[in-house]
Amino acid sequence: MKGTFNKIYLPILIATLLFGSYLRLHNLGVPSFWVDELDFVEAAKSQSRVGEPLLASGYAYPRAPLLTSSLVLSYKLFGVSEFSSRLPSAIFGIMTILLVFFIGRRWFDEQVGLMAAIFVACMPFEVGWSRACRMYSLLQLTFLAGMFLFYHGFEKSDSGTSESAGTATGLRNLFGGWQIDWRLLLTGGVLLAVSFTSHQNAALFLPSFVVYIVTMFLVVGWRDGWSASLHSKYGALAGLTTIGVLLVLALPPAREFLNYAVGYQPKWAEVASAQNRWRILNFMFGSSHFPLNLLFLLGALQIVRTCHKAGIYALANFVVPVLLFSFVFQYRKNDYVYHVYPIL
Repeated sequence: MKGTFNKIYLPILIATLLFGSYLRLHNLGVPSFWVDELDFVEAAKSQSRVGEPLLASGYAYPRAPLLTSSLVLSYKLFGVSEFSSRLPSAIFGIMTILLVFFIGRRWFDEQVGLMAAIFVACMPFEVGWSRACRMYSLLQLTFLAGMFLFYHGFEKSDSGTSESAGTATGLRNLFGGWQIDWRLLLTGGVLLAVSFTSHQNAALFLPSFVVYIVTMFLVVGWRDGWSASLHSKYGALAGLTTIGVLLVLALPPAREFLNYAVGYQPKWAEVASAQNRWRILNFMFGSSHFPLNLLFLLGALQIVRTCHKAGIYALANFVVPVLLFSFVFQYRKNDYVYHVYPIL
């Protein structure tokens, strides 16, 4: 944390948590189930009975096993109902408010953390998915926590942009110069893996991290010279990533999978709204999100101007999924960038 916590912000944070909790819990059992919620309801009921998450059809439903397990616990405590089915998502959403505050405070300052927490607490997009028996609230919580810990594992010192591996020899000395906390890195990786079990879109962390690495390689080169950049962990990983991508693309199965992933279009995505390449950008930066989007643009400009390392990392994790779903993948849905929405 940056310094000691300023107690003047504590009442605001508590009020934000209480208000966010009220929005998520009030009349949580109303309305009745909608069709997508029933998948998790049936899976949790089946897991309670026979130990396997099966749908009424008899097919297994392995998606988001942590959410299914939390539903089993909720049903044991409160019985099967709309309220008990949505309660885990509401709790995950409340926890996200607090998490966003700590991330904002750690990466920027307390005012940023509080403002971000307030937006997460009350934005309809956030509240809505925290009141549904679906995996998005859990996905967001675990993804943000994993992304945060992974960063502080990779950027152990978090003190500028000119870290270099120098000319040390031997893997131990090399990794020591890289300033990596392997415990945090591993913990963050585990949480990101958990988020992937909730939704495969969490895998977009990988291209986002590559963009961060390449960006920091350029920043270090611009600030400290290209020799320092080439000897830094950013230079080493950028080189390894480039070699790895070229080797993978040289394999026909890898190219086929990439073409399949880029061209894949589920049946529901044939509707016109899912084909609109500007759908997500219009949602994020339309009038309904003012002044949130204006503050984002001002903050992004400040991050770029100062080459703020954690800010660049946050921007990469937000911009990459938004651009991929807008202009690369063949279908768009606002929900698919929900896990990075608090970065906005």
